Amino acid sequence: MSVARLNLSHGTPDEHEAAIARVRSASARAGVTVGILADLPGPKHRLGAAPSAVAGALGAREITVEPDDLIAEVVGDVEKDGDVLVLRRVHVKYKLRVPQEVRDTVARVLEMHADKCPVARSIKGAIEVTTEVEFQ
Repeated sequence: MSVARLNLSHGTPDEHEAAIARVRSASARAGVTVGILADLPGPKHRLGAAPSAVAGALGAREITVEPDDLIAEVVGDVEKDGDVLVLRRVHVKYKLRVPQEVRDTVARVLEMHADKCPVARSIKGAIEVTTEVEFQ
């Protein structure tokens, strides 16, 4: 890996600074220079529900999720393979704001999400993907 992409649309400046420090630390440990590409937040145009496979799966069960009610924080573990940094593991933490009475259904949807998610299916076997949910 030669460049780490950081999406600055979500999180706080302190969280962004910590992410940059983690990239720099991993880069130093691996002895490889890794640049940082920062995606700056632009205007937000939201049309309807959050455009994600999770929101779609919940919608199919008549559970409405507004865009600000569903956030996914994704963290990847990078390891050195020879002289190349490779992504080995990805952990997705979903932060969801849904009513208490539908949380069991939401948890079941998330348990089976990886089998239906195009990205998760594409990297299955190459990159370990784990998930967790934090209800708010």
